[in-house]
Amino acid sequence: MRKLTQILISILATILILILIYPSLGCECCSECCDPEKEESCFLPGTLITLADGSQIPIEYVEVGDTILSVDENLNLIPAKVLEVESPMRDDYYIVTLANNVQLKVTDEHPLYMKSADYEGWGAIKPEKAIKDSGIKTNAIKVGDYLLNQDKEWIEVLSMEHIEKKTQTFNLKTIEKTNTFFAEGFLAHNKGETPPYPQQPHPQQPAPRQPTSN
Repeated sequence: MRKLTQILISILATILILILIYPSLGCECCSECCDPEKEESCFLPGTLITLADGSQIPIEYVEVGDTILSVDENLNLIPAKVLEVESPMRDDYYIVTLANNVQLKVTDEHPLYMKSADYEGWGAIKPEKAIKDSGIKTNAIKVGDYLLNQDKEWIEVLSMEHIEKKTQTFNLKTIEKTNTFFAEGFLAHNKGETPPYPQQPHPQQPAPRQPTSN
């Protein structure tokens, strides 16, 4: 019995030494995920993704091989196949409320197609984190700016609320050719490389602010 105990103690000591020397052995994910400074840009569960046929399903149910609605380099709607998905845990997120009563629950570095008084292109709540996460240069999305939806309407951002809460998130990590998709009807980028987009696609004028009920 004493000999068995000594063997078990020796095994545990060896495991502890290995963990101290090679801390990544304790991580079940890839090296990118184990980087404490690496944050994946994502949406919260329940976010509706538009499929190629126009129907919508929650992002957590999108699977590799599904065909979603995307856009080409001229912002024309096209089908595209999902090649890879991911679902990292995050410590916080934002609720972005828009004038058409849609709420986007998204992490602060996720690129969305936006327009402000002097800019049109990819934007993020925190551009410095977007460039670090994906290498995509973005402008800061602010209240009063507009996001582009799948009907090519510009919808005003009414508010952005920061929520500090650990939560499971989801992202369509790789999409063939375009790496873009529509989340809650709004054009989003998934961090992969995409063709350059025109600076002025001239969609419809910004939609007017929706009246709020008292």
